[in-house]
Amino acid sequence: MKFNKFLWVVFLFLPCLTLAANGVDAPTLFEQGTAFLRAQTYQLALDRFYLAGELSRDDAERAEALRWTGEAYLRDKHYDLAYHDFLTALRLDPLSNNAYSTEFKSAIALVYAKNYTASLEHLNSLEKKNKDIEPLSDIYFWEAECYYQTGKYPEALKLYETILRQNPKYRHTFLVDYLVDWCYFQQKDFDNAYEGFSALAAKPVNHNLKKLAEFQAAESQFWRGNYDDAQAAYAQFTKTYHGDTMEVAAYYGWGWSLAKQEKHSQAAKIFKKIVTDFSQDALAPWAAVREGAEDYAGHDNDSARQDYEEGLKMCAGKSPADFLEYGLGWLDYSEKNYDDAAVQFKKVEGFSPQSALYWDAVYLRAGCLYLQAKYEEAQKIYQEIADPASKELVQDATYWEGWCDYALGHYDLALKRFNFVSQNTQGEPQTRGFWGAAESSYQLAQYSQAEGYYGQAIKNNPSDELAADCYSGLGWSKFQQEKYSEAIQSFKQAAEKASGSPLEAEALLRIADSYYNLHDYEKASENYKKALTKDIGVKAVDAQEQLGWCAYRQEDFTQAVSLWSALIKNDDAAGRKSKLLYWTAWAYFRNKDFKDAQRLFGQVESDYPNDSLAPEAHLREGDCYFNLQQFKDAKDIYQSFIDRYPTHVLLPDALYGLQWSAEKLGLKDEASQVARNFLQKFPDSAFAPSIQYRLADNFYQNKKYADAVDTYQLLLQKYPNSLEAPKSMFWMAMAFSKDDKKTEAIAAFNNFIDKYPNDPLTLEGQFGLGSLYYDAGDFKNALANYSHIFKTDPKHHLAAHALFNSAVCENQLDEKEKALEYYGKVISDYGNDPLAAEASLQSGILYEKLNQTDKALKAYELTISKSKDQSLDAEAAFYHADIYKTTAQYEKAIDEFNALIVNYPDQDQWVVTAYAKVAECYETQKKYKEAEKAYQRILKYTQVKVYRDATMKRLKALQPFLHKSKKTVHHKTSSSATPEAEK
Repeated sequence: MKFNKFLWVVFLFLPCLTLAANGVDAPTLFEQGTAFLRAQTYQLALDRFYLAGELSRDDAERAEALRWTGEAYLRDKHYDLAYHDFLTALRLDPLSNNAYSTEFKSAIALVYAKNYTASLEHLNSLEKKNKDIEPLSDIYFWEAECYYQTGKYPEALKLYETILRQNPKYRHTFLVDYLVDWCYFQQKDFDNAYEGFSALAAKPVNHNLKKLAEFQAAESQFWRGNYDDAQAAYAQFTKTYHGDTMEVAAYYGWGWSLAKQEKHSQAAKIFKKIVTDFSQDALAPWAAVREGAEDYAGHDNDSARQDYEEGLKMCAGKSPADFLEYGLGWLDYSEKNYDDAAVQFKKVEGFSPQSALYWDAVYLRAGCLYLQAKYEEAQKIYQEIADPASKELVQDATYWEGWCDYALGHYDLALKRFNFVSQNTQGEPQTRGFWGAAESSYQLAQYSQAEGYYGQAIKNNPSDELAADCYSGLGWSKFQQEKYSEAIQSFKQAAEKASGSPLEAEALLRIADSYYNLHDYEKASENYKKALTKDIGVKAVDAQEQLGWCAYRQEDFTQAVSLWSALIKNDDAAGRKSKLLYWTAWAYFRNKDFKDAQRLFGQVESDYPNDSLAPEAHLREGDCYFNLQQFKDAKDIYQSFIDRYPTHVLLPDALYGLQWSAEKLGLKDEASQVARNFLQKFPDSAFAPSIQYRLADNFYQNKKYADAVDTYQLLLQKYPNSLEAPKSMFWMAMAFSKDDKKTEAIAAFNNFIDKYPNDPLTLEGQFGLGSLYYDAGDFKNALANYSHIFKTDPKHHLAAHALFNSAVCENQLDEKEKALEYYGKVISDYGNDPLAAEASLQSGILYEKLNQTDKALKAYELTISKSKDQSLDAEAAFYHADIYKTTAQYEKAIDEFNALIVNYPDQDQWVVTAYAKVAECYETQKKYKEAEKAYQRILKYTQVKVYRDATMKRLKALQPFLHKSKKTVHHKTSSSATPEAEK
């Protein structure tokens, strides 16, 4: 709504005319001119004043004539000519009594000519020359007018208030009050404006000023947001000033007040009244614009269209015809009639003079093309939107150019445009720029970068709808980076922001998928079930299928069968029925229900013979028959697979199954011959190396190592560059080793390592080579191979074992400190590996050899705490107790040996030895009776001959001491004992 200032102030400084006393003399030229002025026949007045100037006798008379021509020009609105004549008069007669009023009027002429800067210079000059309050008030008034018209409302307000303060009886006081309120209004201080206009309307002012004040009071209420009060004020205005020229403006404000209260149908009726009852008013076409907008807001598109069309008839091609055409375009646009909408927007673009909606029309015409997937055409139009279009619209156009690039698959260009938007905007546009950049980065598979952009968008506190999209994208970016735990949190936030929308269900599915990939199948199932409670449409089939997979992964194959079998009957799953049948068959297979598995695998092949799963299903039928021990049927299936699908990637599996089936039928040679026949028939087949490898592997598995070596060598000769070549060389070396051909095995492993230093099996080969060197007593080379494994790949599955073996080699090389270092590294770096306990035990043994018994004791204690092997625990406990025996701490030793016997009763070797050690402790202390009891306990404990024979031997050796001990006891208790007898 525009702010229109109604100011009609005319200052008339007319000289007093002296009337002829008797009325008989002819009027002078000046008298005639002033009469014409009063009659508003300005050209006749000018003629008289110009003639007076031509007949003037001096500069004073000529100046007087120019003052009157200036007055005539001023009244006839020729302000530049008026200013020129006033200024010329001043130059001709600067000392005239009329000089002040002439200079004042020249300044006023500049005001009306909108030359406010020049006018202010004149007025400021007059202000300095004048001290009289009345003329000063007039000067202040016009200075304020200059400031007001140039938008300097605080300066204008200050001057108006100065007038009211210094000259409260100023003849235009009420007008100044009105203008003070307008200054407040223009500064959007609507509270003070409303109070001022309301107060002025209540004063005894003239009718016109009262009307203007009441209208502006209503306007102020509107802009204060008090729409109900504004509505009432406008309505009252139409009653008070019925028939007034401002009545239509009041109705217009009334309609706007209702619109702001979203009373669209009522607002439309008010605007309709303007269109109908005041069709000739300048506001009537604008009311048609508003009527259409309100009907549209009230979801009455048909009425809106009629409104706009009626308005166009009233406009006759002039504004607001462009707004009405725009409204029609918007209706078509909202109804997805994009071609019709584009025609209307094109009319707006062609409007002359250029429409205020020109760039908006261009923008929406591009949108029409975008929404019809005409991205290249849309992009060309978006690119036209530039200065002088608003900065915001240029940025919006750039944003949609980005989406055009995105839709065309130009993700790198889209990313640049979205970056431009995010770097040059704030708030929601910047957030959308970050979002677009994230989406583009995601499509470029730059998932980490996408994650960053989504994060920046979220930091901007976007709307819930956009936040949901951002959190969803963030979840997907983390999902693609396998950050499944983080993805879950992002998808949860997406679901929360998108509650009740399709995106919520999508997020729940992705949460479930993330848990699935984390192998947390229980939580995955929970979330798939939660997703199924939402309206997820065809994606429900995905969730149901994944529920089956959760059961399958948890090895609940019965549940998997149940879920997939139910889904197979669902019409929405028709497109995946072959896959569901196939995996249901696998679930039966894994549940060892080979009969039902065979039935469903057969159904896949029979019902979907052209499906990609049909060949594999046929092969798995053979596996089912094999597990049912129907080896003849299995053999036939494998053979038929070979015949039907000679180029299938699973052909080696079929040959392998055929070999196993034939062997079970006692037809081993036949099985191998099938493979050989294939190799002879198709030596250049892509599967030939794999089949050759399987043939060799079959020999290896059947412990026919020499045949395996020959077959591996043949493969290496024929297919040296095949994928099977590296592993053939490795297993050939293993076959040499198994066949006890150590020299050949060492050579083969070295050859393999040299040729394939980066192969996944290379470190395995080095381990085997290390073991061969160790067995040959070459501890140095054994150490070199073992140590290379854990140094190259500390996480390799053989790293801990290689490190342990390195310690053993160092010990064999008498590098005990280095051996202890490696054992310590096993314990620290591979604490959860069973070898950590063994390393601790071996450390204890080495510490004992180095006479570091305290460290040895701690090492054995660590072994017991870490080990889960009873045998190893018992050994460590034995060595720990034995240290006490060796250091003559017999009571501790006996206690620990006895504890070993109690704690490890099933460890025969260590229990028997512990009994013997207890006996030795007693013997050493000459407690022969206790020693005898300990040996007797061994005989009660075990029936193993070797243990019993050794024990009997010790008991026999102990007899003399036992006999002597008895005598000694007898003499000590006899009163006739002598020292000699004790000897």
